Amino acid sequence: MSAKRLLALAVAALPFAAPALVAPALAADATPEQAQVLERQIRDWVTGLLGPTVKIANRPVVITPEGDHYAVAVPFGEAADSPQITATARAGDGGRWNIDNIRFPSPAEFRLTLPQPADKDGKTAAVGPVNYKVTIGQQSGQIIYDPSFATASTLNSTLQNLDVNASSDSMQQSSHLDRTATTSILRPAGAGHVDLLTDSSLEGYRIATKTTDGQDLTVEMGRARLTGQISGVSSERAVQILQALMQVGAAMKTADASAPKMDEKSVQTLLEAVGDFASGVSFDESVDRLAVNYGGMGGTLNGLRVGLATKSEAGLLQARMDLGADGLALPDLPLGNLAQLIPTKVALRPAVSGVASGDLMRLAKASENGGTPSPNDIQALFSHGGITAGLESFSVEMGGATIAGMGKLVFTSPEAFSGTAQITATNLDLLQQRVASMPEAAQAIPVFILAKGIGRAVNNQIVWDVSYRDGKVLVNNQDLSAMMGGGSGAAQDAPKPPARPQQGRPQNRTR
Repeated sequence: MSAKRLLALAVAALPFAAPALVAPALAADATPEQAQVLERQIRDWVTGLLGPTVKIANRPVVITPEGDHYAVAVPFGEAADSPQITATARAGDGGRWNIDNIRFPSPAEFRLTLPQPADKDGKTAAVGPVNYKVTIGQQSGQIIYDPSFATASTLNSTLQNLDVNASSDSMQQSSHLDRTATTSILRPAGAGHVDLLTDSSLEGYRIATKTTDGQDLTVEMGRARLTGQISGVSSERAVQILQALMQVGAAMKTADASAPKMDEKSVQTLLEAVGDFASGVSFDESVDRLAVNYGGMGGTLNGLRVGLATKSEAGLLQARMDLGADGLALPDLPLGNLAQLIPTKVALRPAVSGVASGDLMRLAKASENGGTPSPNDIQALFSHGGITAGLESFSVEMGGATIAGMGKLVFTSPEAFSGTAQITATNLDLLQQRVASMPEAAQAIPVFILAKGIGRAVNNQIVWDVSYRDGKVLVNNQDLSAMMGGGSGAAQDAPKPPARPQQGRPQNRTR
């Protein structure tokens, strides 16, 4: 991993650790002596942040006094003509810094050494140079930064008409972005902790990639938005995580014979720090008008959503995801009539709870260096009321019908679990009619007959209440274990499906 990429990672982590930067005494003019002090403070801080295994440039940040402010430059390399990110910085009240006019170089050309795609034999990816050309139509960026985190720090940035072209021996790539905007806030959250909130959006994004295998990939997005929050971030833990990642990443770089060997202490530190790095993490991303084409085969989505929320209460982790998609179209696939069965809308919310972070850390440590956790360590995972996993909700719309519901499993040991679920189908008869009209899907008709036979009808819906306990599967209080091979004489002993009340029987519809 190159020093430039390590420095970029460090810069991304700056908000999580307060540097010992102190605004010089306010004066009418900034002085060269003050600029040197700031440069030294920044270099010492970055060195301490990254650890001794990472070598950085002698002047990773160049500060020059200009009247009542400082000119700040972050070079992309050591050469005198290297592209630079530039800004102006003014010392403010209470030790805060006002950083304005943040600008990325445009146009700019530079080269980075990055892993290249593996060859057709699947061998380890090689490392090679990638040449970049970047142009930006309009841009702006402002930061209000409080190194002590006694008050909130904020970042606002916008870019318009961003074009990036990348080329190497194995690929050609070009991308365009009409507009992107980002707002981030760091707010105090107790001694040594902060909350990080961010809101980003982009419009008119497209990227095209051509590789040596001749397959072209294009992706287009009309609009995307990402909101997120990390609560209770520990600045101390953030530094430990960053340094451990640096060491582990360098040790995994097999192409560099001089890379240090894996430090077991770094791995252990990483595992311990991740456990209490933050009290909660959440993000939500939505994409409108997504189109993907690979090798002449393409598809579109009207909307896509991905969300994640995790938190820790009394040492127990809870996590859930939100996954959603609607308006899927696959016009290039030869599906024929089966295209009517492509789900038009899908929403899923998987969730897991009841896992103690301390138990996870103990298992991870026991597994280091090929070790095996003890049975007691494994069983401890289930000692807090069991681990619950499942779907808090799901919904699928296809062929005019909607299948929705929820379900969960509760594990009290690796082998013992119980579960419940409720599934509801609306307009199932309409879906059955459409499937019956397709010869290529006729084999699915027996599934409809069985499902409707064991379901209970409620107005235009069919409901299945499912439970599993002690090796028995019950659907609407009917034991289906024998039908599933759970007992002898399954063919003779299988329970008959319950009679369905005529007044609640769903009617065929052709809407």
